[in-house]
Amino acid sequence: MKTLIGLGCSHTQGCAFYKSFNPLDEMGIKTQVVPKLEFITDEIKEKYNGEYTTHEWVTENLTWIGKLNKHLKYDKLLNFGMGGIGIEANIRTMRNYIFKVGDLSNHLIIHQLPHFDRSEFLLQVNGKTNVSVIKNYVTGDFFKFEEDYLKQVMLKSYSEHFNGFKFIWEIYQLQDLIESKGGEYRCFSLDFNWNGKTSYPNDIKYELENIDEFRNRIENDYSTLHPKLTEHPTTQEVVDKINWLPLMGKDESFERLSDVGLVKGDGHFTEEGNKTIAEYLFEGIKKYEKTLK
Repeated sequence: MKTLIGLGCSHTQGCAFYKSFNPLDEMGIKTQVVPKLEFITDEIKEKYNGEYTTHEWVTENLTWIGKLNKHLKYDKLLNFGMGGIGIEANIRTMRNYIFKVGDLSNHLIIHQLPHFDRSEFLLQVNGKTNVSVIKNYVTGDFFKFEEDYLKQVMLKSYSEHFNGFKFIWEIYQLQDLIESKGGEYRCFSLDFNWNGKTSYPNDIKYELENIDEFRNRIENDYSTLHPKLTEHPTTQEVVDKINWLPLMGKDESFERLSDVGLVKGDGHFTEEGNKTIAEYLFEGIKKYEKTLK
């Protein structure tokens, strides 16, 4: 049985179409079946002729991974997207899945990369312990600590370029783990730096020199007794080993929810926008496969 997995953030999950829900029941145990989901606006309810939906229906009919499977026709479709979450959570999700199934033969994982500014951290405040991404707390000021020292500590210990240095390696190592288990891994970004050869996120296309500064700094600050064997490759060398889908297209080509009045101010893609993305992905997958022959 062939399995297709979509990995990424809200653009993959499709959560922009429905109201958020609590995946924990009142006993604090994760439910095995996600309840019916309410469409997020009256406009979407009218478009899809109903108030409620399910995550399976959203995945199969509204998301890019579901639209892609209309072309690929895999037997099983899994949506591992998580809204608002970053690469660390994506990797943890795949590790958990691999721990359970072991063998990834006949698996294709398509990874829509979240932005590198979504770095996880632990915060204990107001008697609660939270694990989230730093951007949500600093830019959104979730706990209203505008002048609080906690916010200043976070700002001073955070660098998007350092995240890039770490996450590029994490992406490569995730790919290596998947392939070692018999699966296939492909990735792309929705920053639309699509030139027909790669699909880099902005973090890589425009910030590679700044990212590599951390590689140089660590190389200077830390060294083993066998430096020639353990020296860091350049960031570009690692990037070149990642299985980027060769995509072509521009941001203006993809319809968003706010463009057609379905969700005011929402930049997520409509069903039609995701269909267009899927068509480009399908062409990118075919082009990538030719390079393997």
